Amino acid sequence: MEGREVREPAVAGSFYPGDESSLSAIVESLIASVRPQPVEGPPRVLIVPHAGYPYSGQTAAYAYKTVKGQEYETVVLVGPSHYVHLEGAALYAGDIWRTPLGEVPLDKEVASKILDSYPKATESSSAHAEEHSLEVQVPFLQKVLGNFKIVPALVSSTSAADAAALSESIVAAASGKRSLVVASSDLYHGYSYEECVSQTRTSVKAIIDGDPQMLEQSFRSGESSACGEGAILTGLCVAKSLGVLPVLLHQTNSGDVMGTRSGYVVGYCSFAFV
Repeated sequence: MEGREVREPAVAGSFYPGDESSLSAIVESLIASVRPQPVEGPPRVLIVPHAGYPYSGQTAAYAYKTVKGQEYETVVLVGPSHYVHLEGAALYAGDIWRTPLGEVPLDKEVASKILDSYPKATESSSAHAEEHSLEVQVPFLQKVLGNFKIVPALVSSTSAADAAALSESIVAAASGKRSLVVASSDLYHGYSYEECVSQTRTSVKAIIDGDPQMLEQSFRSGESSACGEGAILTGLCVAKSLGVLPVLLHQTNSGDVMGTRSGYVVGYCSFAFV
């Protein structure tokens, strides 16, 4: 179809396999290898990491297995912008999101409503061009869901107040649709395994408590950290608005995954809100 704007993969072949057969096999293997605790009803919000699949793919798989076979019309993806500084939220402006597994259409209706109701939201294809935080989620969704559309939104570090405003727009825009919100974030980044374990524990507790202001305070004080602060805060605010509660599915770090306690280490966790 002429005139379509397609977002091409930026990290295929690095964060995950670049060919269809290998990517399909690794996602299916990750999903099959995990046994998350049962959750009641279809999750409405997920928190998932976004590192390369060898590092955080299994932790992400715990969350995606809880939505396998569920029916969602729209998936709103919220993640951090690693390369472009943003004052609010940047929604992808195009029509199609492509991965080696195929194409996923954008939900232009929901995106338009968010743009109309959240003053800090803009459209930007360039902000999404090289970003991996949302891209790595889409192959999982393609494997566990049927037909669905997506609304990709990037945010920089934001306050709980901004996250609440964005979440209100998301909830209102998706009202009447079977929807899922995926908040993409890794946790601690640094060179101390012990600090990573401690900060991940603090982050996980704050998420379980479900208090966006408390989590924001822990970020500001340095008790915890995340590259996707705004994404997690937005996910918490959406969950609070919908009245769904968090279930911790998995937590780990790159040191444990790779079997080393030296060098650079990143924390990971996954939640489903039901």
